[in-house]
Amino acid sequence: ALREMFRGRLGAHFQYQGMQRLAQADLEEMCAQSQGSKWFMKIDKMENSKLACATVWSQLATPLFKDQHRLVTGLVGSMWHGTPTIQHHVRTLFDDCGKGSEMQFSTILLNLFDVFSTEGRVPEELYVGADNTYKETKNQYVLWAFVWFLCFCSVSGLPLCKVSLVF
Repeated sequence: ALREMFRGRLGAHFQYQGMQRLAQADLEEMCAQSQGSKWFMKIDKMENSKLACATVWSQLATPLFKDQHRLVTGLVGSMWHGTPTIQHHVRTLFDDCGKGSEMQFSTILLNLFDVFSTEGRVPEELYVGADNTYKETKNQYVLWAFVWFLCFCSVSGLPLCKVSLVF
């Protein structure tokens, strides 16, 4: 009975994950078919601990390594759907840039600026797919930042009037 209960629970979990992937695939396709009026940016940050710069053995005796002040970098990658020319974007961050919602939203804005500059226009609708974490994206600070961004677009006469967060 316990085995069947676990099997049912695992099946429900995989079914839920499958539905999430299908929903995002539908969103990607909708944006790809929108003639550039809808963009979908999926963004993810690779953990800094996985990207620590390699040890230079000859430098181990220096204060840089003795005091544990190693250079730690991070990568934020994004995939774009609905934009005519941009499909991938990678940004390098250093540990002093901080973590959390400030880092995430500033990276989103920098990515948007780069894509806006390349495409020469903004969409009417923007979808942002991010991790389901309150530390970086799923919080009031990011929501208020997007409200500010939409107000800025409205005052500037830009056509962007809708931002949807997808987790």
